[in-house]
Amino acid sequence: MSFIALALLAVAPSTDQNQLGLELARLGSIASMLPAVELEQTDQLLDEHPELGARERLALRRIAHRIAVGGMERLIEAEGRGYAERMSPEDLRAALAFAKSPAGRRMHAAEPAIARTTLLAMRGYNYKREVMAALCTETGRGCASQALAPAPELVCAPNDLAAVVALRAEAP
Repeated sequence: MSFIALALLAVAPSTDQNQLGLELARLGSIASMLPAVELEQTDQLLDEHPELGARERLALRRIAHRIAVGGMERLIEAEGRGYAERMSPEDLRAALAFAKSPAGRRMHAAEPAIARTTLLAMRGYNYKREVMAALCTETGRGCASQALAPAPELVCAPNDLAAVVALRAEAP
């Protein structure tokens, strides 16, 4: 057996760690945001296809939900695996105890609203533009960069995971 294979076997999480990681992922922020993302993306699809009749719109919603559930499960499994690979069983149990506590549940419930607030604070921020503008100012170089060209006011596009949740809730 090669050294790499032995190293991989040495760090493989136990079944217990995998279960704990998956349970923690199911209580995490990604799991709390995915249903809102599903709704927003589905609404966008419906808006993009006004030619669909009532029956097709209902079919699209059912299909979108089925596909979203599968995608959500893959994301949650990947997150759970990540926790299992990087945290000890003791740390996973402690994190789960917090996640299940009243304070942990309140934190979980607050995460979508916190994401909205954070994304609204990012309106108009464009990292590449900021860097290139500073480079231009400080060195005189890069001033013709495409990064400095006019861009949409909201750089965190509505299709981004957290932006979807943020913009929908803030609409008047």
